Amino acid sequence: MEKNETELLSIVVSAYNAEKYIQEMVDSLIRQTYSNKEIILVDDGSKDGTPQICDEYASNYDFIHVIHKKNEGVYSARNTGLEGSKGAYIAFVDADDYIDCQAYETMMNAIIMENGDVVSCGYKNEYSVDRIIEKKLIRSPEIYVYTGANNILSGIGNQEHDLCGFVWNKIFRRTTIGNVRFSANAPICDDMVFVYDVLSMARKAVYVDQDFYHYRYVGSSLSKSGSIDRFMRCLSAMEDLAAWSRKEAPWCQESLAKTIIFWNVKTCEQMLKRFDQRAFRTIQKNIGTYKKYIPQCTIRIRMLSKAILKSWYVYKPLGLFIWYMKKAYVTYKRLYT
Repeated sequence: MEKNETELLSIVVSAYNAEKYIQEMVDSLIRQTYSNKEIILVDDGSKDGTPQICDEYASNYDFIHVIHKKNEGVYSARNTGLEGSKGAYIAFVDADDYIDCQAYETMMNAIIMENGDVVSCGYKNEYSVDRIIEKKLIRSPEIYVYTGANNILSGIGNQEHDLCGFVWNKIFRRTTIGNVRFSANAPICDDMVFVYDVLSMARKAVYVDQDFYHYRYVGSSLSKSGSIDRFMRCLSAMEDLAAWSRKEAPWCQESLAKTIIFWNVKTCEQMLKRFDQRAFRTIQKNIGTYKKYIPQCTIRIRMLSKAILKSWYVYKPLGLFIWYMKKAYVTYKRLYT
């Protein structure tokens, strides 16, 4: 595609202590067949070799820029990268993932052709910590279009062509983002709140039916995801989002309710290492509020949420069993896939 300032794509990479994986992500961005791009590497106060790796890339490629900042979390890193970018289109990726080389060319063609406000692609969970297999696009993928706020927001959680509540599998038109920024009040699920905020103002969203983005499942440790307080702040932000949807977008209640149930169960999992009675009671209340949506959740979430509603003593053995099964599954996938 010919160089055009109105079609510049800014790719924001948020990185914290990512020296083990960031080179693979940045290399996958450099290899993108879409050439009209800039890469913004945001070093969020890393303590390892990430700052040096970022600086080396910037010294070798004129379209790569680095921003070093104090550690404030991924929401702040993404906001910083957004403010420091110049593109008419914005993409956000995480430093420990990677993306197929034809992803952004295909997605940019789709969003420009359809005059869309956002384009989303599929993604694949990757369990290997060493082996990178980049898929080349053999044929043009199917394109699906959502128009109008009700259809677009209903497309989040759509089982067939899911727009998803993540930012890392999307390209946003800058004018659609406007003044929306990632929230400090949702330190874990900041991207979901951001996606709902932006998509509620979008006229048209496009879905590219291809698993371009590779989400690396780094681990299954109970201690890796942060404190209960951070998770509870996330749940509070989701309740604010639910209150907004009940008033402004009732058509997306089911998909949002299933997401809220999932995050309450995820938060409860963190208590397997340290029980917090007050937090558990809040989670019971939250799940109780949305219990009519439990049958629409996956079997794992159905089982765990029903156990939570009974008591901690019913949930704990089941939660530990499923956590160990999940850990065994991740180990198996790493060894044999």
